[in-house]
Amino acid sequence: MSRKHKKILFIITLVVIMLMGCGNSEEGYNSADAIDDPAQMPEMVENMPETTQDSNLVTVSYLPETTQETDNGEAVSAGKIEIDFGTEPRTDLNGDGKEDRVRVMDVRSGDAAYIQIVANVDGVDVAIKNFDGHYSGATLTTGDLSGNGRADVLLKRGVFGSNYGATEISILHLEDEGWVEYPYNFIPNPDIPLRCPVSFEPDESWMNGDYYVGATLFEKDGMTMVRFIILDYEEYDEDIVRVIEASWQEEGWYIENVEVVDNYYTEEKYVDLEAPFYKIR
Repeated sequence: MSRKHKKILFIITLVVIMLMGCGNSEEGYNSADAIDDPAQMPEMVENMPETTQDSNLVTVSYLPETTQETDNGEAVSAGKIEIDFGTEPRTDLNGDGKEDRVRVMDVRSGDAAYIQIVANVDGVDVAIKNFDGHYSGATLTTGDLSGNGRADVLLKRGVFGSNYGATEISILHLEDEGWVEYPYNFIPNPDIPLRCPVSFEPDESWMNGDYYVGATLFEKDGMTMVRFIILDYEEYDEDIVRVIEASWQEEGWYIENVEVVDNYYTEEKYVDLEAPFYKIR
């Protein structure tokens, strides 16, 4: 083969190789995308999702850490809001990743009597709300009911002088303008055959024949929910209660489950169903 023919063959071969390389990508290969520094490789591996493989089943699990930014631009971790209980529980009320406090007090002044709930953020009382009435034994349970990274507050207050342990319940969250109450209404579950309550608003619930004697927060299926305890006068027995489990669903409290529990007081079932109230006291 002559030198001229070899040169032509070489050019043709080079063109074919270039065309094959371009066919591997719509945009072609860019040498600037190459990793020249091997030190960058471990960082890429660490950020890859965790994978587990069993036969033909492949599961990818990757939960990136979520962060929020405070007023001064500092990034903080948005951790899980744990359930807390007491007359002054510690929790994160505004989602900045820092510990706040919320306290409740029975206030009596002359003929006036009311329950006062106070939010304390960064050591400053930023919101105060009063609930008029003669109450006893008010307590707070905190947890994230809406899933927004901010603690909600369940306020439970015993009605003074009640012969069956009547309890009034409010659920609140902190906003810039102060304390805001969640709606009191329930969203019915069509799959539950038992009678479901309409509301836990004190006056309305009493008129509907629902006599609340307790409430608490609990975790189920990765969610924080509310458990309401209603004395079941339908059974004409003060030792039978209906246990209502509900989750927050934007327009109200969706009823997840209803259960009738007997021997509630005689067998001290309230200790577990209203935990941590009786376990801490």
